[in-house]
Amino acid sequence: PGILAAASLILPLLLSSPLEPFTPRALIHSHRLYPLFLTPWATQSTLCALVARLTQASTLLVIPHSRAALGWGYAYTLLLNLLRTTVGFIFSRSVGWAYPALFSHWALYEPSVGIGPPLLALMAVEMTAVPAWRYRWLVIPALTTGWCVLERAPWTYGPSTLLSMALALGYRIARPARKGCTLAPGSPNSGIEPDDEKTTSRPPSHLGGPSLAFLGLLISYFILDYRSTFRLPFPSSPTPLLDVIVLSYPRPVDIAISTHILRTTIDSYLPHLHDITLSAFTHHSFHPAFDEIQADYLAVTSHTDTDTHPGERPDQYLHLAEAFRWAYEREGRAEWVMLVEDDFPVCPGGWEVVGTVMAMLENRRTAREGDIGSGFVGTGGSGLIIHHTLLPLLSRLLRLHSTDIVPASFVRPPPDVLVQDCLLGRPGVCERD
Repeated sequence: PGILAAASLILPLLLSSPLEPFTPRALIHSHRLYPLFLTPWATQSTLCALVARLTQASTLLVIPHSRAALGWGYAYTLLLNLLRTTVGFIFSRSVGWAYPALFSHWALYEPSVGIGPPLLALMAVEMTAVPAWRYRWLVIPALTTGWCVLERAPWTYGPSTLLSMALALGYRIARPARKGCTLAPGSPNSGIEPDDEKTTSRPPSHLGGPSLAFLGLLISYFILDYRSTFRLPFPSSPTPLLDVIVLSYPRPVDIAISTHILRTTIDSYLPHLHDITLSAFTHHSFHPAFDEIQADYLAVTSHTDTDTHPGERPDQYLHLAEAFRWAYEREGRAEWVMLVEDDFPVCPGGWEVVGTVMAMLENRRTAREGDIGSGFVGTGGSGLIIHHTLLPLLSRLLRLHSTDIVPASFVRPPPDVLVQDCLLGRPGVCERD
């Protein structure tokens, strides 16, 4: 079984269209199940990932295992993927609000491929019964660290280490106590040793200082600020790559307060103008705070849309629809547009998250022709990153919900929810083929 299993790991490397790696995001938001079950055969098109895959196949050939062990390893992969999904959901939904340094979404987006984690788990559990292999607790940490670095997967191998230790501990507790391990008949040593030496006492195995130290280092590695190591570079483009559009609407408060809110948001994006273009948009002819900003910030492209639209309500749907139309039709439009409300400044360290998500979206767009994704790095309607080719569709959808033909009894979803449902391909909104 080892040769067939190793061959099945190598053959996917020859495919022209490799299988999609598993990510918790695909399961939570896109509801794609097949990457969950095909993780061992999924691949990444990098040299380091290729080296990791070849060493995993080689390790599979040399370690002792059974056909049943391979089945348990596959079950372990499914369990680990579900654990990763839970961790990614928690870190991007709750922990991220309390600790912004963790709100990087990498736990949610990190791809998992190959059989590294289940292979290490089998080695940790099964090889405790091989007393002659005294250096197993040195080899396992070395392989874990090596594959983790090669695959750039701290959120895969970190939880896997904890899960492997829990399973190994449970295996040791549940396994009946045995005094020794008798050599099988026909083995090279059978019949040579005296009868009283055929039973070799297995020394108790426990977690020593080096293992605990390694565990501490690995946990620190994937929890602390590792992002500078694994963050992809912010991509470059001959045309503007990202246009941040600040949507503003007159507030029912003092003009000075409204101006201060708008200034705070714009000021937070000004340090990043070397990466982006910054725009401000309003669909209201009387907006004193916006007029003041328009006069003071010359580096910001401001636009007051004064078009009239008979038969359409002047509400948030129309405001957002006109913003998307203007962003699509303007001269020198950007490849991507990020929607920001005027009370949504960048939090400390937040721009690094935008750079990470942008790099992932751009790599996906350029690597797979026509595979356009979207990003979401904020709350409510702010932080949505949309490719410019989707703007006409979204504008038309929003305008449809602002017309008088929509019956009053129809419960319209909020504009930001409507946009997100369309980007996700929800049935009845923007259903995909």
